Amino acid sequence: MSSNYDDFSGDVSPVSNDSSADSKLTDFILRKAQELKIRKVGQDMPMAPTERNGFTVVTKTTVVLDDQREFTKLNCICGQKRGIQDIEMLVYESLARSTAQAIGLVEHLPAAPTVVETPPVASRFVPVGAPQEQKVYNHRRDKPMSPKQLKTIRDMAKQKLLHPETFVSDNMSSRELSKLNSAEANEVIQALMKVRTFKN
Repeated sequence: MSSNYDDFSGDVSPVSNDSSADSKLTDFILRKAQELKIRKVGQDMPMAPTERNGFTVVTKTTVVLDDQREFTKLNCICGQKRGIQDIEMLVYESLARSTAQAIGLVEHLPAAPTVVETPPVASRFVPVGAPQEQKVYNHRRDKPMSPKQLKTIRDMAKQKLLHPETFVSDNMSSRELSKLNSAEANEVIQALMKVRTFKN
């Protein structure tokens, strides 16, 4: 019996070389090794059956998967209790059981979870006291002024006691308020922000 779990070669140390049962066990292991991605199979016999121990045999089978996980099963048969004194039969039966049970552990493993890698998502939470990031607007000269920009200009001019059309004409080289593009409207808003209001 092999106990170093070398790469499985199909040799399971059959009890008798011409046994058809041993051949079936070997075929079973080879088939399951391919099906379940078993990398290694190790078999050992910690206790051999003798007349002194009541023809009790203990066998151990360990299977190792491609990802290096190991699964081990022990099997014990007492020949005296079962009325069997054929050592070869006892060893083979115990070995077949421990092998089938170890492979059974692998067969009933839950499917490995699929890991999907996703890029980290930036947190939307900003710590208290941290500087707030200002949203940057791209004002374009090929885009007309938005209704929101027009309303902002009119409201700001009113607050500062100015006439919006006159303010635009004076500050934008005689441009008309209604014909401003997005970038020009933004310039007017910035200029209005700098106008100081004097109260009596």
